[in-house]
Amino acid sequence: MSVECVFTKYTGPLRCFDQFIPDLGLAYVSSALKQEGYTCKLFNLDLPENSPRDLLDYLRGYKPKVLAVKLLRTGVPNLIKIAEEAKKASPTTLIVGGGPHAQVCRETILELTTAFDALLIGESDRAIVQVVEVAHGERELRDVDNVLFRDENGNLVKGLTSVIDDLDELPLPDWGLDLERYFPIFPISARRGCPYACTFCNYNYVASRENTKTQITDSGTVRVTRKVPTRKRSMQSLQEEIHCCIDEYGARLFALTDATPETQLTDELCDWLINSGTTTRWTSFARIKSMDRLLEKMARAGWVSTWFGIESGSEKILSLMNKAYTVEEIRHTIDVAHKSGIKSIGAFIVGFPGEDESTLAETFRLSQELPLNGVVFSPFALVPGSIVAEIPEAYRIKPHEDWVKKYAYVRGGQGHHDIPYFDVKGEDNLSRLKRFNPLIDNAYKKIRHRQVTDDIDYAELIATVMEGMSAKDVLLETDALLNSGDFRRWNAFLSRVWRATENMV
Repeated sequence: MSVECVFTKYTGPLRCFDQFIPDLGLAYVSSALKQEGYTCKLFNLDLPENSPRDLLDYLRGYKPKVLAVKLLRTGVPNLIKIAEEAKKASPTTLIVGGGPHAQVCRETILELTTAFDALLIGESDRAIVQVVEVAHGERELRDVDNVLFRDENGNLVKGLTSVIDDLDELPLPDWGLDLERYFPIFPISARRGCPYACTFCNYNYVASRENTKTQITDSGTVRVTRKVPTRKRSMQSLQEEIHCCIDEYGARLFALTDATPETQLTDELCDWLINSGTTTRWTSFARIKSMDRLLEKMARAGWVSTWFGIESGSEKILSLMNKAYTVEEIRHTIDVAHKSGIKSIGAFIVGFPGEDESTLAETFRLSQELPLNGVVFSPFALVPGSIVAEIPEAYRIKPHEDWVKKYAYVRGGQGHHDIPYFDVKGEDNLSRLKRFNPLIDNAYKKIRHRQVTDDIDYAELIATVMEGMSAKDVLLETDALLNSGDFRRWNAFLSRVWRATENMV
């Protein structure tokens, strides 16, 4: 059977644990295509033994209608090269880019290369089906939802902005794409959009909720007017998906991927898991203050770990970030999680505008005092679509003239924190980070007795089914096997984890 759509993705040259968690976004668009009778195939270039040559050989041999490229992080330079080679290998294949990086950088991606016939810059569940219809000659590209492309005259054309109003209408994610090559952790999304307005974040922009107006009020509060409300699924839909994952794929480990889980729906989910006796284990994000009353119930429902975006230990910086909670509320929430038996990972942003050595000292001191199982310090990045990027003058930031291009295309394995692309009070971001780095290193040394990694939430899940292995052991084994290049042993390790999960009681 011919394949209408081939998906590919590449996160970047650095190995990270979450590359081996099944991709929820691709599972949704694959399911949308299959519901309409189309076929698809995945070449995930993050996985061992998958190579760009394999993808290009497939394109030459089978000439699929569409190649859909998910653009992420530092994988963009490689993926642009692959898209350009794909255009030569199969000139009749329609090549579209999508994913968070395409949604954020948009026309900048089209300035960097002519390899993409179009970008999908919003929710793609309907759009991907429409793209395949374009490839079949049944629709014009300009009639595709959430599309951006250049016409024959080089003019930018943007399609209708569209979101899925009723998430229950979506088909359940398709987990038939090389599932055995990932860890058996099944991502689930219960809502789209976010009701909060953290000033450093562009999630709302990525999630098709473009800001119509952003302003700082006289009291210093950030006010954001948005086009599209937050949407959530019904409990019935979530129950159906969980049962499907368990019955069809042997799932027992789940990750609720919502950046800010909806409290009422999470409460109902916990009640159902407890009362039904469903044997599952979970990890998720959790928001300081709003999740306090649920944490004990979440632990009884099978929650193993939570990821808290704490961000700062300074009241001043928390206010600038528009976090709407205090240091005392941070202490209370993490204490509740700890007493409930949930292992917590605390994430902190270092170098937000207004940060100095004194506010950093407050953050590092708080990170040491909290009962956390993992701590992550991430440098502040200016990202397109964030509130700080929309009104930089309010934060005394000056973006460089070509800053979006620098953000969109990071060369040679660099990250966004390795290049100067904005100034804070006259000091470029790279110089500023170099000034803070010794303080960050010292803070990590002081918490060396704890496991320090940004992947521990997933590793904690796997450790619960692997007898005699801690989360740290899981991470060390993963690193050792991937670095060895012995893919036979790597696949054997994945098989061990799958067997252990299926035997979970």
